Amino acid sequence: MSKYLLYIVTGLSLVLSAGAIADDAPPTLGERVGYALSLARNAAHGDGKSLTELQTNAVQDPAAEFGLGEYYYFTKDYPQSIAWLKKSADHGFPGGYYGLGKAYELGLGVAVDDAQAMRLYLQATAIPEADLHIGDLYGFGKGVPLDEAQALSWYRKAAQAGSVMAAVRLGFMYERGTTVKQDYVEALQWYRMAAGMGDAAAQYLVGHIYGQPGSLQDYKQAAAWYQKASQQGMAEAQFSLGELYSEGKGVPIDPAKAVQQFQMAANQGQPQAQCRLAQSFADGTGVPADPFRAYQWFALTQMWPFNQGGQACDMAPDRLKQLEQQLGPAQTARARQAAEAWRDSHSGNDSKQDDLPPF
Repeated sequence: MSKYLLYIVTGLSLVLSAGAIADDAPPTLGERVGYALSLARNAAHGDGKSLTELQTNAVQDPAAEFGLGEYYYFTKDYPQSIAWLKKSADHGFPGGYYGLGKAYELGLGVAVDDAQAMRLYLQATAIPEADLHIGDLYGFGKGVPLDEAQALSWYRKAAQAGSVMAAVRLGFMYERGTTVKQDYVEALQWYRMAAGMGDAAAQYLVGHIYGQPGSLQDYKQAAAWYQKASQQGMAEAQFSLGELYSEGKGVPIDPAKAVQQFQMAANQGQPQAQCRLAQSFADGTGVPADPFRAYQWFALTQMWPFNQGGQACDMAPDRLKQLEQQLGPAQTARARQAAEAWRDSHSGNDSKQDDLPPF
């Protein structure tokens, strides 16, 4: 799954998930959307009661119509999804417009039409994630002329309304100095907002800011935030935490823990981690020396899609030659076959590093 698609599919649930609706006050739009989404997700996982509740309420509630549209979206029955989302939108419910905008942006059940997606999102701006997608369309120049200033404005509006992904986008723009003056303090503020809501990419990016040279550098903070993201399976955080354990920055030097982090990231296809893991097996650092496994992981760094143009592991060609001499022709051939088999079984897998901003 691409970075961009991953945000579109998961972003709304991160922002608008709601608990039980209070009995003593009318439900807010966020609560109605969140409750409908929770029913849709439960129904898509086989909860018949949730599906029945949506079907029953859809007779008179456009939020339930939206929920049915999302249920059919989750179960990949896109024509049915479009039909229910249109009903919801026809009744003026912002969720219906949002769902239809998503369908036109992704081409699910309808032809891709970014301009139509923009028109629909603009009718759903009461939902923070619609603002996020408006920002994305401006930021990528899809359906509208490229306008990074507009993207920034819509991301800010969405983030201030609680959108996790918009906060990450804003942080990234301030970190890179895109459209705005580069400001690491401002970037950190937005990253921490999203990280505090449990977003793994934001947790990694907070750690990344703390790990950079400058007045904000704090390796203990970097290690703590990388650990949070690592526990959620973020490959970049696992690699970065492994480097800190390897170098004793912010944490005691611990080669075994470094290898553990490198292994988790390497298993997700993170090429720098594959390189460091190979080096560990070759040198016996943090793990018993194993030339066969060292060769396998070094070889993987040179294979598409892990090779990143050959820049992921500069030492690999020389180390592979050395290991060939240790292993001999037969073992070398077996190690290369093992690497190719691993690549073929993993190259289509998604990695948590895909959660990082797409620009």
